[in-house]
Amino acid sequence: MAKRARKTKYDRYLETRLWNWKEKGCTNPLSSQQLMAELRHYFGLKTSNRKFRSKLMKKIRRARERVSKRWNRWQKNRKLWAEMLGVDEKKIEKMLREKLINNKRDVERLARCLKIMGRI
Repeated sequence: MAKRARKTKYDRYLETRLWNWKEKGCTNPLSSQQLMAELRHYFGLKTSNRKFRSKLMKKIRRARERVSKRWNRWQKNRKLWAEMLGVDEKKIEKMLREKLINNKRDVERLARCLKIMGRI
């Protein structure tokens, strides 16, 4: 099994920022330059070094890929999860924002709890 590098605070910030941007439904994407400026502002980074700047651009690209993959998976599963729990998609979105569900296993666990309580 390949070792995975731990996410840095920059990775976490970028993913959160890009996810929240998608969640708001904004049509125009955040530019890499804008994200770079935010990183400079919030973390006090000096991006005058060309090598460091290229590493940050690589982090931004990877964060975009991860968020895009996660977003597409979420869009695909949202309808299925709503059917499993017997609720509408808006409630599923709210559960995701409240971090009650993250994956299919969480949804199945929640469905079992609701079944035991007689709600499904």
